[in-house]
Amino acid sequence: SLGQLICSGPDPIRLAQVRDVIETVITGRKYQVLLLRSQGKTFAEIALLLEISKSAVQSHHRQAVRRVRRALGLEAAA
Repeated sequence: SLGQLICSGPDPIRLAQVRDVIETVITGRKYQVLLLRSQGKTFAEIALLLEISKSAVQSHHRQAVRRVRRALGLEAAA
């Protein structure tokens, strides 16, 4: 049932796959942005920390998420 799916939490195998993809496919600023987002930082906070514009942070985040989704087979390559 839906309640069981919600209560069971995230699939540990899928989480490990995502972690592996992030560590092997994502590098540089994109990795930094994903790491800081996973720590709960906002785009504005990340921009201040990395000394780049908020729009650059958003762009890095969008590109990183696309690369992860493609690597996991969730999105077709452009």
